[in-house]
Amino acid sequence: MFSNNKKIIQTILAVTFWVAAWFTLAAITSNRLLIASPLDTLIALCGALIKRSTYISVFSSLLRILSGLIIGAVCGIFFGILAYRYQYAAIIIGPLVTVCKAVPVAAFAVIILIWWGPSALSFIISMIVVWPTMYHNTLEGLKATDKKMLEMAGIFHMPVKNRILYIYRPALKSSILSGMKSSCGMSFKAGVAAEVIGLTNNSIGEQLYISKVYFDTAGVFAWAIIVILFSFLCEKIITLCMNMLMNVTPRCSRKEMISDVHVTGSESKKVVFSNVTKSFGEKIVLNGYSNVFVGKTDNCLNGPSGSGKTTILRLIAGLEKPEMGEILCDGSVSMVFQEDRLAEDYSPIINVTMTGVGEDVAKEALLMVLDEESIYKACRELSGGMKRRVALVRAVEYHADILLLDEPYTGMDRDTIEKVREYIEKRCVAGTVITASHI
Repeated sequence: MFSNNKKIIQTILAVTFWVAAWFTLAAITSNRLLIASPLDTLIALCGALIKRSTYISVFSSLLRILSGLIIGAVCGIFFGILAYRYQYAAIIIGPLVTVCKAVPVAAFAVIILIWWGPSALSFIISMIVVWPTMYHNTLEGLKATDKKMLEMAGIFHMPVKNRILYIYRPALKSSILSGMKSSCGMSFKAGVAAEVIGLTNNSIGEQLYISKVYFDTAGVFAWAIIVILFSFLCEKIITLCMNMLMNVTPRCSRKEMISDVHVTGSESKKVVFSNVTKSFGEKIVLNGYSNVFVGKTDNCLNGPSGSGKTTILRLIAGLEKPEMGEILCDGSVSMVFQEDRLAEDYSPIINVTMTGVGEDVAKEALLMVLDEESIYKACRELSGGMKRRVALVRAVEYHADILLLDEPYTGMDRDTIEKVREYIEKRCVAGTVITASHI
């Protein structure tokens, strides 16, 4: 509360400073044609606000500029996604983005006037200045998506809707919001400038041009204030709507393979390594490694860090490929990674259900290892050991044939470890469990 009040006071002081500077400059100049005083501008503004034509002009300009802003933003986001998904799309779209960013607005305005006339001018110009910004911000946001979370989504065959909502959306949030904020101001500046150039009927640009023709500097200032106010209001409304859209949490999509009924007695699946070699750069991690994993016990990988335990699990999961040898894995896989790989902004229930598990099943399982209050908190508020339990429940409740556990008890004390082991014994339906652990 104090922080908000402080920000308001700082804003008021800043505005007061610049109004005082405006008063001073107008007084020093003493020429209304060059600089209209704040008082003259206020009188002109009040005079404009009592005219019906003012509201017609403002409404018409807002309709055109906001339509261009919204459609430009949608196009930018769409093409950004397309460029992220397909490399050739990025190559084709790149030059167009460069042209739209480099060519002056006036040049576009002249071309549009020739092709379509003034009625569509501010709409198209707003769209042209907005979409490159949104394209760039969307593409950069998608490129910044956590690759480890995408690996996790691939292992659990996460439904597309859930990937968008809980992996891509958080990655895009800041870039999309910053893009919309800057785009709103740019669209109003460019849109009104286009209206001035094209003398669009019933528009803010037309009113500015008329004020200029009559050397009505106070009128120009008054209309500039109107543009600033509506630009500011639209930015706040759009930001609020975007925040609401980015923060909405619908139910996760379900996968038909996941059952609400706990299944027992899954058949053991063999995992066979035959002379497997795997290296990273010059470091050989596995050299002619052979082994057979089957069943829930006696599949523990021991050894110091760097001995290849995680590499073996990643090879089974298909996240790495061997240089030599063969790996046979004849079942579905779920995994507790070396890191938790949770969507930190969402609750443990969301993190489990996003893989397709039913909400009732997720809640029942989580309550076996966490208290009820914790399962509704954002994961970022949980301790390391609690996050680890969420990651473990997510892997166990996926009901895969093969369960891979990479240091599953990290951050847990002895009592918690026993509790978790009891949970795994009771709930795990995987026929084969492979554990990498120092314990």
